[in-house]
Amino acid sequence: MASCSRDGVRWTLRSEFEPLLDAVLKCPPAIVRESPVRTVTLHRVNSTSYWLKRYVIRGALPRLLFLLGRSPAEKQWDAALMLENLGVPCVRPLACGIRRTAQGVVESLLITEGFAGVPLSEWTTPDWPAVFRFLDQMHDSGVLQPDLHAGNLLVCPETGELRLVDTGHVRFRRSIRRCERLENIAFLGLSVPIPMSPEAERLSRELRQFVYLHRSKRCLKHNREFGPVRIGSVVWHVRLTPLEEHVRRVVEDPDRSLEAGCQFLVDEPATTIGVRNGLFIKRLRPRRRVDLILDRFRGSRARRCYRRAYHLELLGIPVLRPLAFADRKKAGFPVCSYWVSREIPEAQNLAAVLKERLPLDRSVVRNLAQLIGKLHNEGFSAQDVEPASVLVGPDNAVSLMDPERLHFGDPILEPAAAVELSRLARNVVIAPAVGRLERLAFLRAYCRTRGLRRVPRRPRERG
Repeated sequence: MASCSRDGVRWTLRSEFEPLLDAVLKCPPAIVRESPVRTVTLHRVNSTSYWLKRYVIRGALPRLLFLLGRSPAEKQWDAALMLENLGVPCVRPLACGIRRTAQGVVESLLITEGFAGVPLSEWTTPDWPAVFRFLDQMHDSGVLQPDLHAGNLLVCPETGELRLVDTGHVRFRRSIRRCERLENIAFLGLSVPIPMSPEAERLSRELRQFVYLHRSKRCLKHNREFGPVRIGSVVWHVRLTPLEEHVRRVVEDPDRSLEAGCQFLVDEPATTIGVRNGLFIKRLRPRRRVDLILDRFRGSRARRCYRRAYHLELLGIPVLRPLAFADRKKAGFPVCSYWVSREIPEAQNLAAVLKERLPLDRSVVRNLAQLIGKLHNEGFSAQDVEPASVLVGPDNAVSLMDPERLHFGDPILEPAAAVELSRLARNVVIAPAVGRLERLAFLRAYCRTRGLRRVPRRPRERG
């Protein structure tokens, strides 16, 4: 190992890489990933690829604390060297740099050698036995990657070689217990269809709820996909990719957008819903005085809708794509909130479709049953979902328009599912388009989606 300084950065690097350091730093970078705290760039020198991760330390206290501890780049550097010593394949680290000032550590950098691989999820002809051998080698060496998803495991399609990437979360143990190995495999199964034992599949289903609920918080933070935008006294949380011009006009003055040329779906004191220029605009106020106090701690109605919609999107459940939300506060209390999502062109309200005298298309019935089945599998109670909050697209695809009425918890068991299906049946029993054949098609598709062998029944209905 060698050490040197370049432009105020103190580098620790491999001796053979020292002559190439200046060339890599001066090479025009190609930005691969960018966020407020981390930037990943690709550099090509002499037909060789190099990856540079740049971590920016924000805040006076973290900068001082990193003088005593290890910065993000240093943690990955140490972990990668340890993996090399243990014989666990990973992307090869070449250099680690730290920029220190009077304020503390303000920046840390890591350079790794390029690897001709793709994420495990993009491997067209996966060799699952080879993947399990790699995991066994990693676990036998006392290495545990808690954040083991398809993007953190690269594979060379030509040779089948596997390597770990993003080693910042790697933990080293004397031995890895069987339950930890199963949990690691189950976590990987959330991002790639890897064959697993029944025990690992059960654990993967249990992890799924916690992982995606935690991951849905991303939409409330500042990262490469989401971020805050201040307009006047209101801070909007918007989807940055892409923030189109007509979306920007809505967030600049949502009240005016609702009043001028907007098609109203709901116009009530607590809830106003309108459609304009392909956008679904919702203005929400607390329904009761006590809700004003509760929303101070649990978040406004728009904030909960925004996160719930993104949660459903992560799970692959059809829902209007969330674009932005904001709270208008007085003395810290959200007195009014706004939620903007993308409208489905030429979509009809399910309630309007059910009122038609024409026979209901079977694909609509099946898609609705699959939607309810997926909600129940993922732990969402649809007991308050009404036909008016469901949209039917021109291709008969069914999507949720308003996720506010959903309640999240454990997977819905048969007795609770029977109650919800009965309530849905009562809502559509007078619809001219729904007959006996449509009900049978719905129940068949619902049971197939949930993997049930019989129609859910209430406890008193069982013989």
